[in-house]
Amino acid sequence: EAYVQLLTSQYWSFMSSVLTPTQSSKWFAPISGLTSITSAVAGWTMALCVEKVGLNGVLISSGLLLSTSLFFTERAYTLSEEHGFNPADELIKRNESKQQSPAAKNKGKKIESNDNETSKPEEEEGMLSKASNLFGRAPVLKSLFMEILACQGLSTLLNVLFVTKLSQSMPDDSQRAGWMGKFFATINVISCVLQFGILPPLMSVVEPSTLWRLMPLIMVGLTSLQALDVDPSLLVISGSFMAMKTMEFSVRRMLDELVYVPLDFDSRYLGKEIIGVFGYRFGKSGMSLALSGLTSLFGNFGLQKLSYLTTGASFMWLTTSWQLS
Repeated sequence: EAYVQLLTSQYWSFMSSVLTPTQSSKWFAPISGLTSITSAVAGWTMALCVEKVGLNGVLISSGLLLSTSLFFTERAYTLSEEHGFNPADELIKRNESKQQSPAAKNKGKKIESNDNETSKPEEEEGMLSKASNLFGRAPVLKSLFMEILACQGLSTLLNVLFVTKLSQSMPDDSQRAGWMGKFFATINVISCVLQFGILPPLMSVVEPSTLWRLMPLIMVGLTSLQALDVDPSLLVISGSFMAMKTMEFSVRRMLDELVYVPLDFDSRYLGKEIIGVFGYRFGKSGMSLALSGLTSLFGNFGLQKLSYLTTGASFMWLTTSWQLS
């Protein structure tokens, strides 16, 4: 999942670089919708594929699809280079400027320096230093980083709650696997409808800041309702989880990309690396570790106690989203 997140982050970074803010508002939702269609088709046909070609065949097919993706990625960069809108040009020019500036400053002058100073390579910045510099020059990315930590923390808690209830309701592994395949396919179908039919016209009349605030408000309402029940049903829990994943795959993905559009290439590229990959993984793994620590201290949590935690996480997401908006 982290590898897929890395790839998609770079694909979206390229599109953010070559499209204007107006074009991004027009095309990001339909593009996200197409990804939802392919995900839905994959979800609905997975059981049939495993039955026909086996697990090894599915893995081989995944490799072929990845190779196809690589081919079109290279083709996209080739076209951008041919037509003069390669997003990497900005970074290349900046690096060349940095290399040439010392020579320009010292032209015609005698420079006396020891060999160690002239040959010492520029030290690479660590990730923390890069993040600090990035957040200093683009504070909106710092807010986005905090938002994704809270968002993925909530998503992880809802996933744990969902899997726990599903295991109790459907002890049979094959029945549970089939149900989950259809469940995630349904999420992608709903996401597709949002991205193609609702979000494009909605974005022409609603500010992105409103949607940033609306998403966590919806989850605060759903998780609060869920926490009122001592033993929430599978329908209630799966409904909350479906709402979260649907917004994550459609609304939030589009809003996330719109944040990067006005930024320079360096900020977009580094922001994707730090926020889209590290923040995404750290939000999930951090919440998993925290939940594991709480379980070891206080024992296993019941469904209602887990629901309390999800409600608290929803309020955290609301706080960070409000600051970002």
